[in-house]
Amino acid sequence: MRMNSPLALLINMDGAEARLAHFTQQAERAGLSFERIAGVNGRAMSDSELQAHRDPGAIYPLAAGEIGALLSHRRAWQRIYDTGAAWGCVFEDDACLQPETGALISSLPEDMATPTIISLEASNGEYVAVSKKAIRFCSRDLYELRGVSIGAAAYALNRSACVRLLADEPRYAAAIDLYLFARRYGAIRGIRLLRLDPAPVIQADRLMTIEAAAEVGLASVVPERAKKLRPKLTFGKLLKREIYRMREQAWSIGAQRRTIPWG
Repeated sequence: MRMNSPLALLINMDGAEARLAHFTQQAERAGLSFERIAGVNGRAMSDSELQAHRDPGAIYPLAAGEIGALLSHRRAWQRIYDTGAAWGCVFEDDACLQPETGALISSLPEDMATPTIISLEASNGEYVAVSKKAIRFCSRDLYELRGVSIGAAAYALNRSACVRLLADEPRYAAAIDLYLFARRYGAIRGIRLLRLDPAPVIQADRLMTIEAAAEVGLASVVPERAKKLRPKLTFGKLLKREIYRMREQAWSIGAQRRTIPWG
């Protein structure tokens, strides 16, 4: 038995009982013990509180729900750090788990000193730029992320990655998935970003229609990235956006494009 087992944490808003029940059922099926972390309700924060967490240099200002999600994940990183666990796994409560999820998490190495985040989430047919060379892990492949990865419903991170993330001032310019899995944030901070293929986790609304997910209380709770909520950009911010895009394209040179299945 491991002396320092990975800590599995579930982000769940107070009152979201249907989502908690959904994840509990998934976790039991996957042999996963977890601890609940109360999510931060960004919509209940005042304008001044929200503004305190918005990076003034952001291309688009973050919506209240996006800020709440970022602060919720930060709570999870702090919990992992406080417990002294070598690894932690963070789940959002609409995650669907394969039966092997618990065993995979238990197999994470204890001695990986390099700050590392591993996405455990399927891309659902969307292409992701990753390294051509893979590392074998529990009969699966781990690839270095070489492009933007959308989604933060499930990921593992080691203690040294938590230290890096918590060292950042909590003022954010991007939603949680881009904050963790885009070059501007993760790689530049010196965090190694990996994708597990096939992935043991997928979000519920990627398995069903948005309408069906909503009927059972599993639709996305952060829908505000819609273009209609974005202000018209100044020339300076348009230029910044294009520079970021060119940097991402340069980072993916020599990479392969893969879809990461759920399996």
